[in-house]
Amino acid sequence: MTSHFYRLLYRFRMRAHAETLFWRSGYEKEERLWLQYSLIRLGSELRQSGHWSSPACQPVGDAAEVIVNAS
Repeated sequence: MTSHFYRLLYRFRMRAHAETLFWRSGYEKEERLWLQYSLIRLGSELRQSGHWSSPACQPVGDAAEVIVNAS
């Protein structure tokens, strides 16, 4: 009886752990997409404004290209 209880407890913990990993990976993916979108918007706004603080900040091309190169 005790071993059956421990087996059930182990299965429950593994299932809870798997669900946590699943939700965490979904949250991280959503967060990464939001960050990429924000960087694309920022790059677009900077390009449209024409205000660059230094030559090092000059546009490299498309903002999405910058994100891909940074990853």
